[in-house]
Amino acid sequence: MRALTITDTNVLKGIALLLLLCHHCFYAGEPYDDIEINGVPMIARLSSFSKICVAIFVFLSGYGLTAQAMTKGGVGNILSFYRHRYVKLMVNYWLIWLFFVPMGVFVFHRTFLMVYGEHNMIRTLWDFLGLHQAVFNEAGYNATWWFYSCIIVLYLIFPIIWRFRRLWFIMIPFAIVFEMVIYRVPFFGPSNIGPYFLSFVCGLSYAYINPCILGGGKNSGKDILTVNTSYGM
Repeated sequence: MRALTITDTNVLKGIALLLLLCHHCFYAGEPYDDIEINGVPMIARLSSFSKICVAIFVFLSGYGLTAQAMTKGGVGNILSFYRHRYVKLMVNYWLIWLFFVPMGVFVFHRTFLMVYGEHNMIRTLWDFLGLHQAVFNEAGYNATWWFYSCIIVLYLIFPIIWRFRRLWFIMIPFAIVFEMVIYRVPFFGPSNIGPYFLSFVCGLSYAYINPCILGGGKNSGKDILTVNTSYGM
């Protein structure tokens, strides 16, 4: 078993981005003219399957956070960990938000009241913080930004999962059971981490049991990946 290098993760992220493009280009809630084989709409089926790209991104996030924690000897100060990770995650989101939302309001006349309804200023603030989906269980100004609520919540619980890393062989089956009940838990359920909690734990576990990360081999140090989780679905 070897550690994932930056090249490995770039390849995985490239595959995931192609799947992301396929999902958004061809997925539709209503049937459309499609290529059918034995009555199966192939393009629609492929586009639905392509949402697995989210699991790839989440796996790499869990792996990257764990690899970095292991090389640094731990998570460190929890508040510093949250502040650093949150800002790094949200910089691209805020840039897009500040460009996309005003254009939606002033050019396409899609106002905050129209999108958020009652208490629209509070909902706008939560959306700007990337947590609208988690708090209100509803899509924000852009429905594809739900992923930010998901990854932020996973970041929030990472220090807790990190403490149990030595029990990875228990955490994996626990994650399977956890996914069955997470939808009933306030904040965690609406954030949509349920389908991806297992991927996150698997990423953490793979990094932890990988001897190359701490073994001083060719995959240590600069070859260990730094994961950028600024992806949207």
